Amino acid sequence: MECSFFINEGQVIYARNGSQNLLSHSADQLAMDPQQYHRLIVTAPGTKTMRHSISVHGFVQLADGVTLATDTCALRLKATAINTAYIAPLGTATITYGSTGKIIVEKYFSGGGRADQFPSKRAFRFMGHPFRHSIGLNELNGAGEIAITGQAGTGNGFDASGTNNPSAFLYNPAAAINATHEGLQAGWQAFTHTNGQASNAWRVGQGIKVFYRGAKEQGMDGGLGYMVLPTIVAMEGKVNMGNVTINLTQGLHTGFNLVSNPYPASVQLKHVQRTGVGDYIYLWQIDRGTRGGYTVHDFSEDMVLPIGGAFFVEALQTNAQLQFRESDKTAQPSGFALFQNNTAQAVKKILLTLRSDKIVWDRWALHLEDSAQENFTRADAPKLFNPDANLFSTTADGKQVSIDKRPPTSPQVPLVLQRVQPGQYQIDIQTHELEKDTNWLFIDHFAKTKFRLHRDTVYRFQVSVDTNTYGTKRFEILNKHYYLPPRKEPYFIVYPGISQDGLLQIRLQADSAAAASVDIVNLQGMRVAVYSFGKTRRLEQTLRLQHLPKDQYVIRLHFGSMTLVRRLIYR
Repeated sequence: MECSFFINEGQVIYARNGSQNLLSHSADQLAMDPQQYHRLIVTAPGTKTMRHSISVHGFVQLADGVTLATDTCALRLKATAINTAYIAPLGTATITYGSTGKIIVEKYFSGGGRADQFPSKRAFRFMGHPFRHSIGLNELNGAGEIAITGQAGTGNGFDASGTNNPSAFLYNPAAAINATHEGLQAGWQAFTHTNGQASNAWRVGQGIKVFYRGAKEQGMDGGLGYMVLPTIVAMEGKVNMGNVTINLTQGLHTGFNLVSNPYPASVQLKHVQRTGVGDYIYLWQIDRGTRGGYTVHDFSEDMVLPIGGAFFVEALQTNAQLQFRESDKTAQPSGFALFQNNTAQAVKKILLTLRSDKIVWDRWALHLEDSAQENFTRADAPKLFNPDANLFSTTADGKQVSIDKRPPTSPQVPLVLQRVQPGQYQIDIQTHELEKDTNWLFIDHFAKTKFRLHRDTVYRFQVSVDTNTYGTKRFEILNKHYYLPPRKEPYFIVYPGISQDGLLQIRLQADSAAAASVDIVNLQGMRVAVYSFGKTRRLEQTLRLQHLPKDQYVIRLHFGSMTLVRRLIYR
């Protein structure tokens, strides 16, 4: 039953199914009593001044021309396990603040599982804040919702622990010491104080990682025999409005930046404007492995970033930036899941998921595109390493990637299995948009097993202390239509042997790279054409010989110190 009544010069408050909704059409002051609402909606332009602090469980919607003056009051956006209240796109509306006026934004931390068992929610979380100014970590631990430890303990505003080991970090790409996994880890820098000053400022649009032990006091005695409980933290300040530009840092060794949602609302990431930024977002998921892990998604996917969500992107140039706009906000639920992927792309691809029992360890994808290359390009997704097991591939020039884009004619894709503990594992194989009689084969060299890749295939295998059961030499994917088995002498194919249109196809495949060139010699021993291809181990080219007289020719491949000879009749 719906009950509606009018108060305060046109202000409408009505109840539906036990939820309170506050609508203002013309009132200049919002009396707001009771103080718990499902929605706050202001439809008429002008300044609306709050006279009571309130909590909203659904959303705040302000029409164009509205100024919501908090005065000395607080507007709290409530969070639960399945929903976080948000402020809808503002348009020309605005929010102002009095001496103590503020927006309080809650964030839900999920619990679950025993701290000493896996999977458990006792893990690092990536997060950000929605305010237009820097804040300090005391927004998280000052009110007592969660514990954060660090240098000098309580003296620097942290919670006391036996070791004072840091549990909150920002990522500075300029601090990475090299491009290896270990070198990139140097970019993680611990907060040394909770006051938010100087290097301890938690900046606008900056993501951080915080170790969540559980609700306040859980795990602080060093024990692990407890169930990880959920909790809700509350941060307060003046929220971002209008466009928000996040400038990224391109370090000497890496361009990876940890950024966050700058708004008190979910955003649709595919609409975010990018300048000099890579095509991929790197999502940290706490249900990966035993300590969390990364999954990679294309910016073009339908991805919803909730309030307080954070992720890695790669800056490709010195002035790289992301620009969020009010129109990027979405009403899609944010909940406690960091991301929601609501669509699947029609791409020819092979997807491998590494798992054991109920634990998903890692995921890797091969995309087959005519425009792709064997060597690493910006179309590929560089690998960010998980603290536990990792599954990835290496490009022809040795780059480690999570998403590998190659042409359909690619003969082989080497796979690497790293940081994996002895035990029983399986690889779930999915193929998308590939014909049933695909030429792609999965090879396990250690088990001497091979099979054709099909949709929804499961391959089970064992890892032991034997280094041949993991690493770089156990698994690979082969294209049987184009793959040629390794041999000491490189494969050099010239076709057709008899050409009538002057077009000559040449193909080279070798075990290792060397300088390659082809020259064409006529029957008088004169060299009539030369083609240089640089250092390579794979080559597939079309040579146009229409400028040569129709005759017989010798085709010579110079590959490192070797010379291979083939013959051609052009008539």
